[in-house]
Amino acid sequence: MISPGPPLDEPLAGDEARRARPLDRGFVVTILAATAIVLFLYAVRQILLPFVGAGIVAFVLSPVVARLTPVMRGSRTLAAIVVFLALLAVFVVAGFLAGPAVAAGLLRTASQAPAILETTVSRFLGGRSVQLMGQTMNAREVSAAMTGALQTSIQTGGAKMLLGVGAGAIIAVVLGWVLLFYFLVGGPKLTDGLVRLLPLPHRGLAWTMLGRMEPVMRRYFLGIFVVVAYASLAAFIGLGPVLHIRHAFLLAIFTGALELVPVAGPITSAVVVGTVAAQQAASIGAIVGFIGYLAFLRLTIDQLVAPVVLGRAARVHPTVVIFCTLSGALLFNVVGVVLAVPVALAIKIALSTIYGEPAPDAGS
Repeated sequence: MISPGPPLDEPLAGDEARRARPLDRGFVVTILAATAIVLFLYAVRQILLPFVGAGIVAFVLSPVVARLTPVMRGSRTLAAIVVFLALLAVFVVAGFLAGPAVAAGLLRTASQAPAILETTVSRFLGGRSVQLMGQTMNAREVSAAMTGALQTSIQTGGAKMLLGVGAGAIIAVVLGWVLLFYFLVGGPKLTDGLVRLLPLPHRGLAWTMLGRMEPVMRRYFLGIFVVVAYASLAAFIGLGPVLHIRHAFLLAIFTGALELVPVAGPITSAVVVGTVAAQQAASIGAIVGFIGYLAFLRLTIDQLVAPVVLGRAARVHPTVVIFCTLSGALLFNVVGVVLAVPVALAIKIALSTIYGEPAPDAGS
């Protein structure tokens, strides 16, 4: 039976009074503003990637700039310039060292694409023929048809699309470096400006949330970098010197890059790299060796490297990760995939702050 509650002419007290209090106007304005920001970001999602990438790098490097500032006589701008130039030098040197190998690998893969496709189709069909477009085709004819269709697509507009994608990528990279410089120099001022957009009564709570998020987020992004570097190095060693798989360098970069995509990334890299290894394998032993290497790589990443470098504070339930990743990809494309877990962590920390729960331990 539902209690009728106190008479209407009697004042409410304690928790009942707080529950009956009208919504704070500032809180309503904050919710509406946050909703408007999300809708705006959705509308401009195609240009967000350089901003997000530069923002993450600047966020990770901000402690370096802060520690270098006293050495530069208190000039954050000078400290940011030094960090920016050092990072740019590393990028240029890495490009000179790895660029030729990547370009040569891509050209070699492109030239061998028909043969690779034919071998893959032949192994998949097992010597059988299939009905395709009303014709009976063997593996060679199927691969030739697929190669011809790809060439026709490139000739009838695919080349322009590829050229546009390449030009867009170059512009995004240049814009990303420009944004990184500004974020390194004016990061604290930008953060302060964003907090000042909130109503005055809620700024203290916002600074508290940001203070609790900072160590967790920084450890998460640094941990992801370590995981990507480890996955790339381990993949190169396993595929190259150990298993002698061709294009090991490119496959290693591909494996490491897909570690940025939660859940689906490792599965995709395993399927693609496994397909390449299977079509190059000379014996059953080589295939068994590849399966053993793949199991070792996943175990070391999931059970050793990731838990150590990310910490318990950055752990989110797998179902939440899957939902956030799919939702992010659907709404914001690549940016949504990259920010899926960080946004989930931010919501988790924000709620723990509002509910008065202990802060997550970023160092555990």
